[in-house]
Amino acid sequence: MEELSKYRTLGDILWDLRKKTGLSQAELASRVDTSDSYLSKLENNKVEPKEGPSSKLLKRLAQKLSELTRLPYEFLYSRFMELARKENQKFAEDMEKLTKEDPEKVKIVKEIIKRIRRETYSEWRELLNIETEAKKAYDKESKF
Repeated sequence: MEELSKYRTLGDILWDLRKKTGLSQAELASRVDTSDSYLSKLENNKVEPKEGPSSKLLKRLAQKLSELTRLPYEFLYSRFMELARKENQKFAEDMEKLTKEDPEKVKIVKEIIKRIRRETYSEWRELLNIETEAKKAYDKESKF
């Protein structure tokens, strides 16, 4: 269990444990009731701390990975929570530092984040529409 203390981020530990179990992101995501894209973001440390994983998701991940790796659930869950807290704290410290250095930069950063979210949502809706249309076309063809 000491080997788990070497991990610096939640993403690192999730990726390594998932690889050790032989599961794909989609398989693990399905087993813990989340999307594989969100699990990928977690593993790659691409999730904004304020949008980070809920404690419910961390519990499900700890439970499933505990079953698969035989590591104690309590240990995994506490390690996951510890890493998530550290990442949230680091984000808050970085934003506080930036605010002190240049409050105008904070406004710019927040605006960029808003734009990225809007664009990501638009792209997601567009992809969903394309997928829906493709499914309709496939269903229509398979009736013949």
